[in-house]
Amino acid sequence: MNTSHSILFVVLKPVSTDYKLEKNWHDCVSILSDLTNKKTDVELLAENCLLIPLHDTLETLVKAVRAVKGFRYKYAILTEELEWHEVANKI
Repeated sequence: MNTSHSILFVVLKPVSTDYKLEKNWHDCVSILSDLTNKKTDVELLAENCLLIPLHDTLETLVKAVRAVKGFRYKYAILTEELEWHEVANKI
C-alpha cells in the first residue's frame, strides 16, 4: 500500500487595523502564494491555507513556517491519499 502524507497548513488571520500588521499579513499571503507557483503539487486552498504533499522533503513546510512572521498557525497531518470530488453547479 502506497500511502501519501500531506500537511494542511493554515495561517490564522489577525483581527487588527494596525498598518504594520496588515502589511506583514499581505507579505505572508504573498509568500504562501509564491510557494504554490514554485511547487506544482502544493495547492493554495485559500489565501492563508496550503495543502503540502510530503513526498520526501519538508522544504515547502519550512518555507511556509518562515513566512508566518509571528502569526499563529494550525496544521493537520493527513496520512491517506486525498480523493477530491468536484461538482459543477448548474443553474
